[in-house]
Amino acid sequence: MKKWFLVVAAFLFFGNGCSTDFEIATDWEEITIVYGLLDAGQQTQYIRINKAFLSKNTSALEIAPIADSLYHNPPAQVVMKAFDNQNNLKQTLNLTRVNAADEGIVKDEGLFAANPYFLYKAATTINDSYRYTIEITTPENKVITAGTDVVGNFETIRPDPNFEVSLLSENYTMRWSPSNEVGIYDMDLFIRYDEQRLDPSGNIITVPKSLKWNVFSNLVRETAIETGRVTYNLNIEAFFNYLNQQIGNVDSVQYRFFKGLDFVIHAGSNELKTFNDVKLAQFGITSSQILLEYTNINGGLGLFASRYSKRIENVKLTTQSIDLLACDPRTKALKFATSPGNVAFPNCN
Repeated sequence: MKKWFLVVAAFLFFGNGCSTDFEIATDWEEITIVYGLLDAGQQTQYIRINKAFLSKNTSALEIAPIADSLYHNPPAQVVMKAFDNQNNLKQTLNLTRVNAADEGIVKDEGLFAANPYFLYKAATTINDSYRYTIEITTPENKVITAGTDVVGNFETIRPDPNFEVSLLSENYTMRWSPSNEVGIYDMDLFIRYDEQRLDPSGNIITVPKSLKWNVFSNLVRETAIETGRVTYNLNIEAFFNYLNQQIGNVDSVQYRFFKGLDFVIHAGSNELKTFNDVKLAQFGITSSQILLEYTNINGGLGLFASRYSKRIENVKLTTQSIDLLACDPRTKALKFATSPGNVAFPNCN
C-alpha cells in the first residue's frame, strides 16, 4: 500500500508544474490495491487489500493515518478459486477480513494507519499443482481479479544435512532442482554458534548465537541453470569476511563453538520476478522517464503471486573446516574453538 500511495503522491506533486487539459485529481477517486503471496509451505494465506486515493482538497499526508481511507467499508467480498491443469474448478474459498494484530502480525511503524491493520485470511494450505485466482468485489460492486501459478517444494542436492560443508575450497557449490513456476530465488544463511563467556560475577556462561546472512537476492532461474540444476557458488572468502564484519571482539568471550548452518532458499513465481524486474528498472542510471509500475491485478493495482521457502537445517562443517575457522589468520581473532578431536582442543596447535 505504501508504495502505491507514494506513486500517487508523486503525481500530485509534479502535477502542480504542468499545464494539461485534464484534472489529475477529482473530488475523490479510489483504486483497489492488492498484495498477496500464496505460500504452499504455510497453513494460512493472507491477502492485503487496500485503497489508494486521490483527494483534490485534502493533503495525502492527512489522509494516510485515517484507517477508513485505507480500507473498503463495508469489507470487500473476496473469493479465491483453485483450478487444475484442465481448468476444472477444484476448490472455492471465501476469505475473511481479520485484524492482523489478532493474528500475531505486527505492522511496521510509519505514516499509514496501523490500528486496525486489516488482512484477508484463508485458513488453508495451497496445492502446488493448481492455479489460483482471486476475485474481489468492492462495496461499489467493482470486480477486481488476478491469478497465479503456485511454487511448490523442490529437491536440493547441496546443501544436504547428511554431507558436511568444506571451507577448504574456493567455493561451496550449491545445486537444486528448477521449476517452471519459479522465476527468481533468494537465499539466507543462518550461522549458529555458542559463545562461552564470563558474566559480571566471573561465572562461565554459554550463550547461543545466530547470524543471518543474505547470501544472494534476485537470482534468475534461467541464467543460473547448469546441467539441468540451478547452481550457485558460495564464495568461502566472502563467508570469512561476513563473520569478521558481524562478530565483535568481546573481551569477556573465551571461546566460540560452531554449531551448524541453516540454509533457506526462497523461490518466487514468475509474476514476482516480473514485478521485481520492473521495480529495478525504475532506478536505472540512464533512465530518462518514469516507467509504469508492473501489476497483474485486473481492475486494480498490485501483485498476486506465490513463493516457497525451502529450509535445509543443521548442516555441519567438516572437522578440517572447524579447525580452519579457529586457526586461520583470517578468523583466528574470532576465538572459535577447534574441533573436539583436535589434540589441542579448544586451542590451536
